[in-house]
Amino acid sequence: MFIFIFTCVIIIFITYRNFGWLISRIIASSCGCTSVRFGRCGFFYVTHFKMCFRNGVTVEVNDLRLSSSFVNSQYTKPLMVMIDDVRFEGERKQVIVGSDAVRKNSTSLITYKKRILNWLQYVGAIVHTTNIVYLEAIPECFLHTTFELLQLDGYRDLDRMQLKLNCRLVQAKVFSRARSERNSSLLELSLRSVLSVNFAFISAEPEDIVLSISNPLLCISDALLNYYYVHSPWSKNRSSSNSRSQQSVHFIRWLCGHFKLNVDNIEIRYAAAKDAESIRHISAVVGSITSKMDHKKSFLVSLSTISVDDTAKRSTFKCDGFGCRFPVDIFNQVEGSVEVHVFSPFLLISEDDLSWWAEYVCLMDRRITAVKRFADDFSPSVEGIRANK
Repeated sequence: MFIFIFTCVIIIFITYRNFGWLISRIIASSCGCTSVRFGRCGFFYVTHFKMCFRNGVTVEVNDLRLSSSFVNSQYTKPLMVMIDDVRFEGERKQVIVGSDAVRKNSTSLITYKKRILNWLQYVGAIVHTTNIVYLEAIPECFLHTTFELLQLDGYRDLDRMQLKLNCRLVQAKVFSRARSERNSSLLELSLRSVLSVNFAFISAEPEDIVLSISNPLLCISDALLNYYYVHSPWSKNRSSSNSRSQQSVHFIRWLCGHFKLNVDNIEIRYAAAKDAESIRHISAVVGSITSKMDHKKSFLVSLSTISVDDTAKRSTFKCDGFGCRFPVDIFNQVEGSVEVHVFSPFLLISEDDLSWWAEYVCLMDRRITAVKRFADDFSPSVEGIRANK
């Protein structure tokens, strides 16, 4: 009897000491990871772990803990996942999937979704800080996004499941990696958002998507214009653009029928620089933006209290509201009716401001032309032609 108890104690001690190694081996084999590293961990906490996937994505988590509403009354779910810091790093790559794999996955996808939705009604999550660094999210750019205090909750009734994701602050920055504009910021965005998605249990597909955004601030630099003209859509292959456009049309039609957007107090700033000493900012402030589908199968977009001002405050544009209505089927038809309403518009333009912006437009045109010539001179096709000569 003593030998049996001693053997059990030794086995439990070895399992506890190598618990992280066992979990890392199980996760690496089941998730397709190249490497999994764990820090100090127990049955209800992990101080640190890092997962590297075959597609180049790296996930790093600090201070993961499990709790329950049975232990702590401030939680509402039987299982609560609390994470102090999460970091994602990755790069967009071409992934080719065969038709057999797609067909096989599509047959079991509904069952897999139902299983996940069934578990999510008992699980909640709180993540204090999330950082995402993604290379080539946009061609020749990298994206840095920070989420503060992410909270996930799920609610279920008889035939529906609602997932609600609340974020206290979202900050995103897009930087250019081009040789001509190394590490220049293209745009910056900060906002507070609440995302709500309703799923039907029969099909396990999202029925209604509601996105509420509060106090968004979007700052755009003139480097974005240089980037847009260098990477213009018409400079790409026509066949690939046609196939992508068809996919975009179907996605937009589906999104118009299931998506509702509410935005409050949005502000957009644009920084225009002729040189280091002559810099102007133009800002647009919109009180609220709403978009939804009405009973006539038309998509409505309405804006209220629009104000556009220059830095000098001499030129301004104001209106009490703006509304636009268009049918969803307009994306598949050549002809379609679009209704646009502008309420109480007021426009004041100063001659000095008009001349300054005219000079700025001419200067930007010369800059963009120079950047496009630089990109064309160092493109692979031109280098190949010169080598052949």
